[in-house]
Amino acid sequence: MSIKIHRNTKNSSFVLNLKIDNQRIESIRSNQMLELDIPDQTATIALKQFAVRNKSITIEDGDSIEITVKSSFNYYYWTLIIAFTSLFFILSPKWKLVLVFLLLLGSLIVGFFYSFYELKIIKKL
Repeated sequence: MSIKIHRNTKNSSFVLNLKIDNQRIESIRSNQMLELDIPDQTATIALKQFAVRNKSITIEDGDSIEITVKSSFNYYYWTLIIAFTSLFFILSPKWKLVLVFLLLLGSLIVGFFYSFYELKIIKKL
């Protein structure tokens, strides 16, 4: 019993951990393709990354799964970059550290409540 997993995330450098039935089994990098054996006919697969919530899906023997970045993540990312750079030049030096802290904290909070990655079954055999 095996499945194929393709991480189609282009330039994302973060490593994602794959969990099958709540057991961490493998790590996957950007544009990597894996073929994994699953113990049963069906299983639940999920992604895990520090402080990021991700949904799980039920898979069956022979499925092909694709991992992508949600398009809304790009809007979020570029909004953060523009806000950070514009405020960084406007604020006085003592507020720059506060800005960096708030942006990092905000990113962690958003990542906890919103899943940036999406698991899709692209082919059922």
